[in-house]
Amino acid sequence: MDLTKINWKFKVANDEIYKTINNHLRKLYNEFIGKNPIINSNLEFKYTVFITTDNNNPLIKEYFPNDTILERDDYWLHSITINNKTTLIVYGNNNIAISYGIYEFLEEAGFFFLPSKETYQEKNNDKVVFNNKLYKTVNPYRGMFFSFCMVSTSIMSVSDFSLLFDRMMRLKLNKVVFYSFENEPIVDYSYNGERKIVGDISRKESGYLSYGRHFTDCFEVKDITIGKEYFKRKRVAPMEFQDINSSTQALDQGKIFFQKIIKEANKRGIGVWLSILPQFVSMNMAKYIKPMPRKNLHWSALVSCEDEIAKKINQARIDNIMSSYNDLEGIYIGIPEGFFDDPHEVSRNYIKEHWDEYTQSFELQQKYWGDHWKGYEKQKKHMEADIAFSKIALEIIDYVREKYSDTKVGVSTICKSYLLTKLHNVLPNDVLFMDIESRSLWTHQGAPLFLFKKMKNRDNLLIPRAIDDGSQLGMQFNVKLFFKDQFGEAHIKYHTKGLIMQMLAIRGAEHNVKYLADVQWDKRVDPNEFYLYYLTEVYGEKAYPIMSKAYKILEENEQFMG
Repeated sequence: MDLTKINWKFKVANDEIYKTINNHLRKLYNEFIGKNPIINSNLEFKYTVFITTDNNNPLIKEYFPNDTILERDDYWLHSITINNKTTLIVYGNNNIAISYGIYEFLEEAGFFFLPSKETYQEKNNDKVVFNNKLYKTVNPYRGMFFSFCMVSTSIMSVSDFSLLFDRMMRLKLNKVVFYSFENEPIVDYSYNGERKIVGDISRKESGYLSYGRHFTDCFEVKDITIGKEYFKRKRVAPMEFQDINSSTQALDQGKIFFQKIIKEANKRGIGVWLSILPQFVSMNMAKYIKPMPRKNLHWSALVSCEDEIAKKINQARIDNIMSSYNDLEGIYIGIPEGFFDDPHEVSRNYIKEHWDEYTQSFELQQKYWGDHWKGYEKQKKHMEADIAFSKIALEIIDYVREKYSDTKVGVSTICKSYLLTKLHNVLPNDVLFMDIESRSLWTHQGAPLFLFKKMKNRDNLLIPRAIDDGSQLGMQFNVKLFFKDQFGEAHIKYHTKGLIMQMLAIRGAEHNVKYLADVQWDKRVDPNEFYLYYLTEVYGEKAYPIMSKAYKILEENEQFMG
């Protein structure tokens, strides 16, 4: 199809989404076709794309099925002939849905959208026909999950995130979650007149964003052996952090940096959530709280579940987040993946007093996680730690709900759906649950997604690992893992409400992300069907037979490596 002969009919209003669509069209046309698109032209064209959110429009009244209900993100495409000319109607209740319909058409017309790039190959068909085609999803939360501290994501500037958000729109993804650790300068707070300090773990050369003492010591471009020519900067850090040399500067810049990220996401209809771990405080705050074993250097100082000072510090943390980032869609209160002792007698008494309430969770943990955590005593210690962690999380959730009642709040966990079954009984249904599960982690017999079906009337979200912590700099082939763990059918079988993909890098994860984005619209759930589509689009029909064999081997190797 010759896209230069299409007349795009929509109002380029002041609305941010329409302006973004307009900019996207111009950028795609100029880069791949070499001309500007024809928008709102009165000229006669053989093909017109008519875009509207107005259900009173005569074309909608005449052709849209009367018994069809469009939810927020749903869109409808229909081709009709007017005066021997083809017109494609793109209809949705809002501008986000409209943008999804446009990108659906563009993919049919020859574009292929990925998280790192887009490609275009003109199709031979003279026109793209949609006959009353309705696209629906029951997954209102579709997005990505980032930690700044990882080497690959800690170098992304605001401009990089803006480009990623553009591509998320084209993949019909609408949420992004940032998982904040204490070593990062994104979350700031003070207690007793003293400000949080960063830099004990993260290095200034990374803008205090990435782990310095555990992953790598190379944060200056001059120290890179291979590829330094690709970094037009001094530090292997975002452009906004090139001259940051102190904790104070980092915290000040971190606030500005994240505010800009939220703004850029919101322009594209993408809601931003921040996830925090209230079980840890910065190391300089440790002198105010009860002494605790420092078992995990990544997350700074562990706090006791029966520490009133730690509770006040956490409240100060929440207050700072709310005053700094009033455009957040919501905040997740996290429960750590680690298991650490709370040795204080008052804490031990609390755990003992509430043990019976967690009996069912403990039985689930033993049954489905027990192959990894072998031995009753070890399993019991893990459950005791979870009880302590949960107390801290529940207190902060109560604080958010009471003081910031208009703010959405959720619980985020890492491979702890057994624990969520307990929290489901004590938390209001409007508190979201978000959890990583995978047979590649601790439940080797499969992700126990059936547990989410037990948590009725709650929005439960899953975090598939588009990239996990291993071999971050190489490609990972996880599509068949996603299929085995039933992520593509979770919304049908287990009534979950979306997939928030863990992203440690963008390049190399294109196939994993494209699969997880598509299945939330019930597209190409079977890996073989997906790879037929994906590999043909990326490498071409002639290359498909050999590339499908290659990807099959790589998928099998990923499974073999665990």
